[in-house]
Amino acid sequence: MFWEIFESLCQQRGSTPTAISQEMGFSNATAAKWKKGSIPQGTTLQKIAAYFDVSVDYLLGKEEKKPPMPEGTEGMGENEKRLMAMWSQIPEEQKPELLTLIEAALRMRGEH
Repeated sequence: MFWEIFESLCQQRGSTPTAISQEMGFSNATAAKWKKGSIPQGTTLQKIAAYFDVSVDYLLGKEEKKPPMPEGTEGMGENEKRLMAMWSQIPEEQKPELLTLIEAALRMRGEH
């Protein structure tokens, strides 16, 4: 199921699964494993979902149609879209702790 959805999304972009896999930083061997039925896990799935502006559930065939990305993501770069896609999957009760960690990291860099 994953491969068929991934292949369809690549075609919608006018490209091949191999080319898009390489663009995302994955090897040809990785794409070949997906074609043979391997399903990516964790951050790999999240990266693919963000690249195509879909949810992880959509990639796994758990949602029938492509859901829209959260409001306000128009004009964002791929990293920002990826972050938004991941953020939307985090349980609400964990978000304050993650914000605290991000703020601490920014303070350490002297940017906040």
